[in-house]
Amino acid sequence: MNEFFAAVLREFVACHTAFVVAGLVGLFMIRRGGTSAVKDRVRTITIAVLLHLIAVITAGALTSSGVPAARWAHVAALTFGAVALAASAVLAAFEALARIGWAAPPILRDVVSAGVLVITLVVVASNAGIDVTSLVATSAVLTAVIGLSFQDTLGNLMAGLVLQSDSAVRAGDWVKIEGHTGKIVDMRWRYIAVRTRNGETVFVPNSKLVKTEVVRLGRVEDGPTQWRRWVYFNVDFRHPPPDITENVQTALANASIPGVSKSPAPSCVLMDFDESFARYAVRYWLTDLQNDDPTDSLVRSHVYLALKRAGIELSIPAEARFITKETVQRRARKEEADLLRRVEALQKVVLFDELSDEERRILARSMQYAPFGAGETISRYGNTANWLYLLLEGTASVRVGTGPKPEWELIRLTAGAFFGELSLLTGAPRQETVVAVTDVECYRLGKEAFEELLKRRPELVNRVAEVLAERQRAAHEMRAKLAEHASREPPANQQDFYTRIQRFFGL
Repeated sequence: MNEFFAAVLREFVACHTAFVVAGLVGLFMIRRGGTSAVKDRVRTITIAVLLHLIAVITAGALTSSGVPAARWAHVAALTFGAVALAASAVLAAFEALARIGWAAPPILRDVVSAGVLVITLVVVASNAGIDVTSLVATSAVLTAVIGLSFQDTLGNLMAGLVLQSDSAVRAGDWVKIEGHTGKIVDMRWRYIAVRTRNGETVFVPNSKLVKTEVVRLGRVEDGPTQWRRWVYFNVDFRHPPPDITENVQTALANASIPGVSKSPAPSCVLMDFDESFARYAVRYWLTDLQNDDPTDSLVRSHVYLALKRAGIELSIPAEARFITKETVQRRARKEEADLLRRVEALQKVVLFDELSDEERRILARSMQYAPFGAGETISRYGNTANWLYLLLEGTASVRVGTGPKPEWELIRLTAGAFFGELSLLTGAPRQETVVAVTDVECYRLGKEAFEELLKRRPELVNRVAEVLAERQRAAHEMRAKLAEHASREPPANQQDFYTRIQRFFGL
């Protein structure tokens, strides 16, 4: 038994087992903060160390028993130990480089590891008395056959080295390759894997990748990741292009659309003229490249609503024909139903509770339909717009604050509410910002129609001033509930509003 332990101890010293185990201990310390790939490599090296220990013990046992095969067990122990030490050194070196800020491409690690492994095996074989030179010389034909067989594989390997070394593309990039658009999810020594938006994974060989055109989407070296998208729409020639581009750009600038960059801001341009319509495009920068079509859809919805508010219809084919019996009567019924809906909306506004039915119908005819999408700004603090809004459906948020973004929410408005009366009746700038929380439908009433009514019935000014004073008192009390946002100025009284309304309308 003593002879067995003595033989094993001699093998431990001869095979440098202490260095092999020390290297493994060091790797376990590195493994704590390493990636999953590092942990996999440490696991592989651990297996090599275990095989080394088994070979050392086996060689010691065979030596103590006088078995000739002990030499080959010794060679095996040296081989596993040398492989473990070499792999540990390579892994430690690359991890040290990564810790100081230089992350080597995975393929470079693989190539260096393979090269070091080959050199280690050659050295071990030479020390074991194996003539490596004659072995290579006598296998020249075999080497040529293997080289030809692995021609494509070597091409992929060298192309992978080039691609991962210059960082032209890397994992996480969105690319377009031969009709496939997707995100690079993995880069291997033989191929890159591209995951499309449909859940498909396309494997592109590295050798093919360096020979074809690759479009990298979104990523630039000196800016954020964003990709410009184009959304096209057609409008009839009857509408002036400046009106269309201005309405669309204003709507998109005031809307908060997920995935649409605020800088650069979306723009609307006239692209071309067709036989029956003008072709426009919205250009915007997409920040979430995964959601291209859904974001395009949201932008189209905002374009549609903006044009609808401005009374601009999207074009229809010139050859379209609509045949409906009793066209005049049908149109009249639709107009009457819409007028009744507007009158009902006016009846809910206390400003107009002293108007007659006919006066409400006159005002209703001048009202404009104004839909807004969720996230769009209906009116902004400090802007001057002489509109009164009547909310038909949906929810809107009234926010106060003087910064570029409203600071806090004052109240939420639902169907039946109205706002903007102060700007309509006095010309004062907007006191709050109103944003659509959901898709909303509004009617808006302009100054001109109300001015005609006040000129016919100037006695209404007193009632309107009373309502304005009461609403401002209520708003002031609501602000006062939040002490840090309370206004220091007292609300205007009825006489103040009476004077301001008369001055604004020139009564």
